[in-house]
Amino acid sequence: MSSFSSFDPTDRLQTIDFLVAQVPFLPEGARQRMGERIEDVDAGATITPEALQELAYDVGRLTWPLRRALAAYLATPAGCDEEWRQVAAAVSRSTGHILERFRHGTTCQSLDQVLAHDESPTALREEERLEIAHVRPHIFEVMLRAHAQEIAPFVRPAQEQLQKYLKQLEALRALAAETPWIQDPVFTKLAAFEQALYLGGEELDPAVLDAEVAYYREEKALPTEGV
Repeated sequence: MSSFSSFDPTDRLQTIDFLVAQVPFLPEGARQRMGERIEDVDAGATITPEALQELAYDVGRLTWPLRRALAAYLATPAGCDEEWRQVAAAVSRSTGHILERFRHGTTCQSLDQVLAHDESPTALREEERLEIAHVRPHIFEVMLRAHAQEIAPFVRPAQEQLQKYLKQLEALRALAAETPWIQDPVFTKLAAFEQALYLGGEELDPAVLDAEVAYYREEKALPTEGV
């Protein structure tokens, strides 16, 4: 679902684009405070690269539940059809025609399926894919308002899932802090998990996280002579 499944958080412009796109997903209590800060950054306020990345991760964590709730709604037949209709209407006529032709010529039902299809790179040029990526955040904002009732049932499960992820990630972080000789690999994996979660808006595999925690607990328990 996300138009930001992969972007470079060290790139200022990409990160600002991400932040601006997250404003509609911010929880009500944080919307004004975070929204104003993002507007300041977007308007050119001075901020260090480190602070900008930290802001992106903070905003990504706050918006993750609603992003996942919207993704769950978009996975329903009604949500899938609505996103398709909105995007096809928002892009240029030529891009919309290609999308419709591709959808009817394959078994794809959703926009994500079209974009991930093996033949998609041939059917859609880079500029057309960029056009779709540009309009999707605006479509998401429209759908958040227009389909709030349909999206609402998916929010609490997403919030609960995020809390489970946070506990697993914190367990990994604690192991690294307590065990210097495993810090480098653990922090590398944490960085990858957190970028996928907060910036990409992706789901993680709880079984993988549990396996990582179990593995590094065993590493911590090993004799440390010669380390």
